[in-house]
Amino acid sequence: MNTIPLFRYSRAAPSTGPQNSPRNTTLGAGGGTDVAMRGYAPYAEEALGKKLVLQNRPGGSGAVGAAFVLQQPADGYTLLMGAEPQALFRVMDLADFDYDKFYLVNIAAIANNILVVVNNNKPWKTFKELLADVQANPNKVKQYMAGTGSVPFTLSAMVSSQTKWPVTSVPFDGDGPAVAALQGGHIDVGFIASGAVIEHVRAGRLRAIAVLSKTPYQGIAPMTEVLPGLEKFIPWGSFYGVFVRKETPEPVKAKLVAAFKKAGETPKPILLPLILVLSAVGAYAINNSADDVLWMLGFGVFGYFLKMYWYKRWRAVRGAISPAV
Repeated sequence: MNTIPLFRYSRAAPSTGPQNSPRNTTLGAGGGTDVAMRGYAPYAEEALGKKLVLQNRPGGSGAVGAAFVLQQPADGYTLLMGAEPQALFRVMDLADFDYDKFYLVNIAAIANNILVVVNNNKPWKTFKELLADVQANPNKVKQYMAGTGSVPFTLSAMVSSQTKWPVTSVPFDGDGPAVAALQGGHIDVGFIASGAVIEHVRAGRLRAIAVLSKTPYQGIAPMTEVLPGLEKFIPWGSFYGVFVRKETPEPVKAKLVAAFKKAGETPKPILLPLILVLSAVGAYAINNSADDVLWMLGFGVFGYFLKMYWYKRWRAVRGAISPAV
C-alpha cells in the first residue's frame, strides 16, 4: 500500500529512448515516494525534453505498481519509482519478484529520518509518554499501518522487538491518506518518513515526538533515548529510486540514466539563492533577531574573500577561535 510513482511514455518513438510525449504513472498520492517524485519530475522533464504524466497505482506495498511495470514492454516508456518495500517482496511473500527484475536508473532521494508523529489533541509530548500510555491501555491507541515491508510496518516490528507495543493498526493506502487521518483525529500516531510530514509538523498541524535516530533531528528527540536497543537497526530509512525493466535495451538505459542524472544535479542559479534564503531564515530563527542575519551575511562575505585569495579556511577559523594557536 505504499505510494510508488511510475512513468509511462508513448511507444511510437524508436527504441533508442523515449522521444515522444511521455505518459507517466504513479501510485497513491501524497506519500513520501509521491512527494519525492513530484519534486524531482520538473527537472527530469527538462532533462528529457518531454512532459512526465504521473499516475497513482497503490496496493500491496508497491507490488501492484511494480507488477504493472513488469507487464509493459521493456522499451523504456514505463518506469517505476521504487522504494524500500520492493526489496522485501520475496522475503515477505508479497510477490515472486523483487529488484532483480529491474535496472536502477537513479536514486532520487534517501530519507533516513523516520518520525513518530501524533495528533495535536493527544497528550503525549515524548515517545516515553506515548509508550507508557500504549502499554497501560492495550489496543486503545490507533496507529497508521501501510503494507508489509513499508516504513510503518518495519518500524513497528523494530519497536515490538524491544518492548510491548499493543496498538490497533489501521491500514491506509500510503502516507497521504494517513496524514489527513492523523490531522482529523481518526488515528492517533504514525511512523512516517520526514519528507511526507515535516511541513505539517512545522505548520503546527501535527506533532513530532521522536525520530528513529541516535541523535536529535531538528530538535526532535531520538527514539533511542527510550529504547537503546533500536541502535542496532540504525541507520535505516526510505529510499526513492527510478527503475526500468532489466530487459530494456542498453541505449535506452543509457539515455534514461543520463537524463535522470542531470535532473538530480540542481543548477547553481537555483541552488545558491536557495542556500542564501535558508541560511537567512535559520540565522533569524535562532534568536528572532535581524542582527544575526547581518552577522551571517558578514561571515559569508568574509568566507568568499578567503576562498578568492586561497586562504585555508581551517586556519582562519582556528585563529579566530584561539589567537594564541
